[in-house]
Amino acid sequence: RNALDNLKNVCLNISEIYKKQKQFEKALNFHEEFTALKDSIYNQENNKQLIEVEAKYENEKKQNQINL
Repeated sequence: RNALDNLKNVCLNISEIYKKQKQFEKALNFHEEFTALKDSIYNQENNKQLIEVEAKYENEKKQNQINL
């Protein structure tokens, strides 16, 4: 994940540099890449949290069955 965060930040920085140079097409391309990476990281985090919640639910469900 750290490598993706670094790449995401690099894309944003390059986008800003091109924007300042008034190379708007290149700035847009790098900003779109930044957004795609940001979304990818966000989705990975959400999937991880979902898996953790599902595992916790299953464990509690099994524990409740054992207690009965």
